[in-house]
Amino acid sequence: MIVLHVEVKKEDLALSVIQHLLKKQLIHSAEYTKINLFYPNSTKGEVKLSAGFAIRAKTKALQFQKIQTTLQDKFKKRIHALYATPIVYMDQKQAELLKSATQAV
Repeated sequence: MIVLHVEVKKEDLALSVIQHLLKKQLIHSAEYTKINLFYPNSTKGEVKLSAGFAIRAKTKALQFQKIQTTLQDKFKKRIHALYATPIVYMDQKQAELLKSATQAV
């Protein structure tokens, strides 16, 4: 099991990503929140601040590659970051629900 992390610039895009992944049964559940993104501005040597949205979703680790391909195909370059962190411990009932609610691998 993993927590999928996706960063986008616009709220409507965050909602579209969540809806798309849920419809394809690639994630079990998701949340999104407004975030501030900090990154270096290489031309001026300064730190740049940009608003965006972070999506967190629970899914199976083996779904990551399929999710990555799906997001690249559907949303092209509008996904600014995509990575996952492992879920080390999870309630057994929640784990079974997540397994049954997502696509078989």
